[in-house]
Amino acid sequence: MIAAETGFSLVTFVELVIQSIVNNLGLGASANLRKRYLNID
Repeated sequence: MIAAETGFSLVTFVELVIQSIVNNLGLGASANLRKRYLNID
């Protein structure tokens, strides 16, 4: 039980960290893509 709970907490923590990093990178990427698409259009 303890190992499973710890593993679940660890996975959840890692997912939150990855999600935050992806969101930060996604904001920068989407901003660049918007500039490119706006320039193309």
